[in-house]
Amino acid sequence: MMAVLMLFLRHLSIEDMIHLGESQNKIVGQAVENHLRSQFGTLQNVFARLDGKPPEREMAATAVSNSLSQQIAGLPVLRISILNLEGRVIASSTTEKNGRSRAEDAAFKIARDGNSNSRRRPSSASETLSSFVPLRESTGRVIGVLEIDSDLAPVLANIDKHVTHVFIALLTALVLLYVILFQVVRRADKVIRQ
Repeated sequence: MMAVLMLFLRHLSIEDMIHLGESQNKIVGQAVENHLRSQFGTLQNVFARLDGKPPEREMAATAVSNSLSQQIAGLPVLRISILNLEGRVIASSTTEKNGRSRAEDAAFKIARDGNSNSRRRPSSASETLSSFVPLRESTGRVIGVLEIDSDLAPVLANIDKHVTHVFIALLTALVLLYVILFQVVRRADKVIRQ
């Protein structure tokens, strides 16, 4: 019974952590969007430069990638990528993702339609929370999507540690209660015999 309760507690803790991570990633997305606007003027300028001709496109991608890397320094964010409406990564804080297509990704499609969403992705190295946040021009029209990947491994380890502590505390309390009840019953039995 206690094991079931502990699994339920772990599940609730992970769900809370995911909601908190989604909120955190939205805030990071807003900060990145504001930074891009302050650095490049408008988001339309950013996308025009990133979708431009090859020499200008590479220079813009390098400038935006460096800006993204600076923005996530010290945060529990693994990677930020800017995707155009076709789903192609046009800038990323890690260069290995540039050019990759996310067009068939359901989470990307939801964000392209104007709704932020997140999903938990297990991998061999660690577990990540991928949030997709729509980028909007001043009129409110979606012109791209921001993908933010956060590392869940430290938080999951922390949740497991706390669940273990709660399990040990409950087990100790139950054993202590059993010992006290055993002593009470033993004493009552002794009194009845006398």
